[in-house]
Amino acid sequence: MPEFSKVVQAQIELLQGGDPLGAIDIYYADNVQIFANSALFAENLNDCREKQAPFIDSAASIEGKIEDLYIDENAQICVFRNLTTFSTSDGQRHQIDGICWQRWKDGKIIVENYFDGEQMKIHIDNGIMNNPASLIKQI
Repeated sequence: MPEFSKVVQAQIELLQGGDPLGAIDIYYADNVQIFANSALFAENLNDCREKQAPFIDSAASIEGKIEDLYIDENAQICVFRNLTTFSTSDGQRHQIDGICWQRWKDGKIIVENYFDGEQMKIHIDNGIMNNPASLIKQI
């Protein structure tokens, strides 16, 4: 398995294991830019962690479920469907349903764009799951 695929698979294992903060700490570059439906969500690793940690830490349990992983070795890009479920301390379960597009450099994520709802549907209909490099032209 090529090196890039190994790194992406290691990140996916953390997500599948319910450890998204571990994945953030290990695989996000210090200068990562995070987008939610193409709107800037976080400007760097610290900003991302500050916004994500309270939400993730409040979960009583996280059941990671990542599907439809596609890795573009040449472009150093991957895309996957995130269907993770988390439970709150009062027992309420919440289902995530989105696609995560990541551009990597030197073993770290430098750009991530998470799409859900109508934006997810549009990108899936436009073929992002089979050709994630097509999004490069759009950002």
